Amino acid sequence: MQVGNSKKSVPGEGEVLVQVHATALNPVDYKTATGGNPSWSYPHILGLDVAGVVEEVGANVTDIQVSDRVVYHGDLTKKGGFAEYTVTTAHTVSVIPEGVSFEAAAAATLCCLHCIPSAIL
Repeated sequence: MQVGNSKKSVPGEGEVLVQVHATALNPVDYKTATGGNPSWSYPHILGLDVAGVVEEVGANVTDIQVSDRVVYHGDLTKKGGFAEYTVTTAHTVSVIPEGVSFEAAAAATLCCLHCIPSAIL
């Protein structure tokens, strides 16, 4: 594993570019860091649980706006949030409520995802 520079991505259709303010260390991040994932292209950026500000929206994104504070749980097949900027699908982000910090939002993502299925059942 190494630290390096990466080009700033551009959001495609249905995606948003997020300026990262906080990324939580999800157990999946450190468990896959040494072994990788067959779907990755290298270099790969880890970081599944991300909070930040939307800097740009791709085509056909209507529910999320530039400057929205958002949080999301990423996709293992895509580059993650241990970076200054990251791209994700717009339908997977949630607006962070006023008064909730970026750090708290990123840290709560994994916990909340485990609670939702139980609450629905």
